[in-house]
Amino acid sequence: MSKEEQAPQQFSFKGRMFAVSLVLILPCLLIVARLYELQIKKYDHYSTLVNKQQKRFIITPPVRGQIYSSDGLVLAGNRAHFDLTIHPSQMRTGYSRRVTRDAILKTTTDLEENILKRKSILPNARKLDLLLQRDMAQPIVLFKDLTDEELARCAEMTPQPKGISIVPRIERDYPMPGVATHILGITEWKQRPLPNRKTYSYKEISSQSGLEGRFNSELSGKTGIKVVLNNPSGFIFDELPDSIDKVDGFDLILTIDSQAQAAADAALAEAEMDYGTRDIPLDSRTQRPAVFGALVAMDIHTGAVLAMASSPSFDLATLTPAQHAEMRADTRINRLFNRALKGQYMPGSIIKPLVALTALEKGCLNAASPYNCTGYYAIGDSRISCARRYGHGELALQEAIAVSCNPFFIHAGIICTIDSLKEMYEAAGIGEETGFELGNSKGLLPERATLEKRMHRKWTRTDTAFASIGQGSILVTPLQAACYTAALANGGTLWRPYITQRFIGKNGVVISETTPYKRRTLPVTQEHLKLVQESMEMAVNAPNASAAAMRHSPVPVAAKTGTAEVTSAKENKAKNTWIICYGPLPNPTFAVACVLENGASGGKTTAPVVVHFLNKWLGELSPEQ
Repeated sequence: MSKEEQAPQQFSFKGRMFAVSLVLILPCLLIVARLYELQIKKYDHYSTLVNKQQKRFIITPPVRGQIYSSDGLVLAGNRAHFDLTIHPSQMRTGYSRRVTRDAILKTTTDLEENILKRKSILPNARKLDLLLQRDMAQPIVLFKDLTDEELARCAEMTPQPKGISIVPRIERDYPMPGVATHILGITEWKQRPLPNRKTYSYKEISSQSGLEGRFNSELSGKTGIKVVLNNPSGFIFDELPDSIDKVDGFDLILTIDSQAQAAADAALAEAEMDYGTRDIPLDSRTQRPAVFGALVAMDIHTGAVLAMASSPSFDLATLTPAQHAEMRADTRINRLFNRALKGQYMPGSIIKPLVALTALEKGCLNAASPYNCTGYYAIGDSRISCARRYGHGELALQEAIAVSCNPFFIHAGIICTIDSLKEMYEAAGIGEETGFELGNSKGLLPERATLEKRMHRKWTRTDTAFASIGQGSILVTPLQAACYTAALANGGTLWRPYITQRFIGKNGVVISETTPYKRRTLPVTQEHLKLVQESMEMAVNAPNASAAAMRHSPVPVAAKTGTAEVTSAKENKAKNTWIICYGPLPNPTFAVACVLENGASGGKTTAPVVVHFLNKWLGELSPEQ
């Protein structure tokens, strides 16, 4: 190829190379020029904007719903506290955590010496380093429970220290200390993550026990989050649209009568127990041997619980986390255990009204059927003693209930058979949950299949004998006992017990309301039920009556006592002692069941406690009230 032909081609190649280079270099030059403009020329302008746009999440905690008694008194309310907190993320002046830590320590010292004049609760430098390492975004409380004077001083601070804020904190308040503790439940502060925020969290009141735990979502409401922009001085100048409004919790109205509940708690706490030589742990509050037991009072026409107390108890108003941990570890006292709901006890003679109804309904006995009590009932070579060692002589059904004759009811139960007794016990709710909002133990229904499964042996006449006097393979809870006592009083209706009357929302709007629910009717005639009711009145008023202590009640009642031996040792025997009653006669409205562990007898130990309860609750009221 000639030189003349090569020249145009070389020129064309160089032109293309220049064009490609220009395309590659020009964007880079533009980027460099833009970076120069943003980072150097307009540095001051954009630095100011960045400093202004510090994002802060302001938690607006909801007001937890209050819990009221049926007569309008606050059982669990709210009390506002104010804490001074510091936000480490806004204190950060460099990339060194140490610089942030030193800034926090300096600010805290200034507040201690110049503003609040008291020591903060800030941890030492080493622990502060660990907090900052774990979560720089988490605010740290410096001072808790600011007084009105301290709040005023903080409001007057000029300029406001960087990263400082006053945070409201709602604590549970108990205007009636020591009342209804097991019902209400224990609240505590728990850490919660902010919705859609992985690095930010907050604390809220929560619970896993009692009504506070069962209805935690209804009572707690929903936390609000205000997302704002503020400048380095802490002044807010804008609120972002992704804020979330708070929703306050609903108020809860209970069926509990505040006077009845206070009387029940006091009656158990003040019970006088004669333990003899038994090794009973001391109650740390009273320095006396602990009283273990429960009391339940119920409206017989609806199943509404009027009072529910368990002992030993504690005081929510003064409870600390350390005390809570100590109670959880103390298995001998076991204050946290709600014996009214979870305690399962052999019922002893309080089961005898149901045995009497079974015998009458099945035609095994009638009201006049005589029986000669010799002081024991013999089964083979074994004897089951009567409470009256030399016997009651000849007696019929109503007197047998009044004096609580064991041989009479063993005789009746064996004639009826365990299958018939099981039908009546089951109809009375023994061996099943009641449907109560807080749950309860099922107890134990005496039946052949259960015994074979538990003990791997066949049911015997001896088992029937013991089941007929409330011992052996039968267990009930105090709540179950109150339920069937109410059924004995109201004509045979077994109601589902309940304690939550209604939830109230904003402006008094009723959110939900509990309707009484009829579980079933006892399979009895009114004629037979009337005989048993008269017998329970005789148990209070007849000569040699087993529940004669109930004559001191401020209102007339019908009752039945019970004593169940829970150990067979001849020395140092342990007994659970019961009483069930209803009143005021002749038109009863309430039923009561009470059990005390390690008592002497239902008449000597438990009946005086229920009399004490009724006097505290009803003693100052007129008959009309």
